[in-house]
Amino acid sequence: MKHFPSPDRLSGPFANFIKIVLVSLLSLIMLSCAAAPVPKSELWQQQYQHLNYTIPENNHFTRADYYIVFLVAARHLDYSDSHILFEAVSNIDNKLRRSRVGHSWIYLRGIKDSQVLIMEGGQSVGFGKLETGFIEGVVNLANYGYADPTAAEKQQYRYEPNPIKYLWDERDDGFFQQGSGLLSPTFAAKVNLTKEQFEKVLIFMDPDNHSYKKFSLTGNQCSSFVAEVAELVGIELDHFVTINIPPEFDVNGNKYLLWTDRQYSKLTFSTPDILERSLIKLVMEGRAEYALDWYRFN
Repeated sequence: MKHFPSPDRLSGPFANFIKIVLVSLLSLIMLSCAAAPVPKSELWQQQYQHLNYTIPENNHFTRADYYIVFLVAARHLDYSDSHILFEAVSNIDNKLRRSRVGHSWIYLRGIKDSQVLIMEGGQSVGFGKLETGFIEGVVNLANYGYADPTAAEKQQYRYEPNPIKYLWDERDDGFFQQGSGLLSPTFAAKVNLTKEQFEKVLIFMDPDNHSYKKFSLTGNQCSSFVAEVAELVGIELDHFVTINIPPEFDVNGNKYLLWTDRQYSKLTFSTPDILERSLIKLVMEGRAEYALDWYRFN
């Protein structure tokens, strides 16, 4: 069983493999709808039938003293076929990754101390600026046995039976991203609030009560943040998806290990794609107002 070459030696066919496999596993959450072309397979069509929605004629944005808008920038990935999925998300220009990051966030409006208060934003992460990036961490675990190896550790290989486990780690470079993060939403749904609900959301969003610093693919991240806020005001949103991770990959006859412990065979996380579908359903059922045009032209 081979291990991954170190990041500074990645070249040739295996470099492309790393981009296709590792980047894609992470990009299910972190890439935007603006990147690769949308696949048109029959299974994809079935997954995204909700995108053919027609907004009810009587559904329009109404003004209120207290309301919240749930926003999402979805990539519309094909979760039914790992090969299609890997190919789609591997088309990444790293220089533009920041502007292509998929995201979910909220726009909150209310009155506090007799003044109009507007807060817009959501959970985000520092993309490896302070901590080892997810992709680099998996490669390092496979190559050295350490997610962030020192110079000395790089000289002595330590076998790691589950390099993919780094995707489950919690990072400390999360933060509250104000505004949209320069992303354009693919859908937005608005719900009127009571004063009590508005204040409950404010308390939840307070950095003293919510640890934005902690970020995890399987825990605290942008889509789960929106779902938590929605739950505070009595709305349950679907946002989870589960993907299968093979124990090893075969490249040109060479097998590369990702895991030996079956607990790493599936990865469940929140994603803008599932959240978007849930928000569309909320509007179609009359439990929220269509707010995408309002947001774009407000």
